[in-house]
Amino acid sequence: MQDRPPPPGQLPEFGNAAPAGLAIVLLLLLATVFLIRNMSKRITRLPESFDGEDTAEGGSDPAGTAIDRGEPGPARS
Repeated sequence: MQDRPPPPGQLPEFGNAAPAGLAIVLLLLLATVFLIRNMSKRITRLPESFDGEDTAEGGSDPAGTAIDRGEPGPARS
C-alpha cells in the first residue's frame, strides 16, 4: 500500500505525539535532577562512620543493644 500525500493545507500526521512526549521526558528529567540533588545532600550530611559514636561519648553499649541481645533490662508495659 502506498502512502498518499496529505491534503493541501494539512501537515502530515508524523510527529503529532512529539509535544506530549517531549513534555513527559522533560518532567522525568526534572524529577530525576531533584531526586539526585536531594539524595546527594542527604549523603553529605551522613557521618563518615557509624561505628563507635556512642562508645566515644562514654556509654558502654549503644542504646537498645542490651534488649536486642536478650539481656535483662527494664520491663516494658
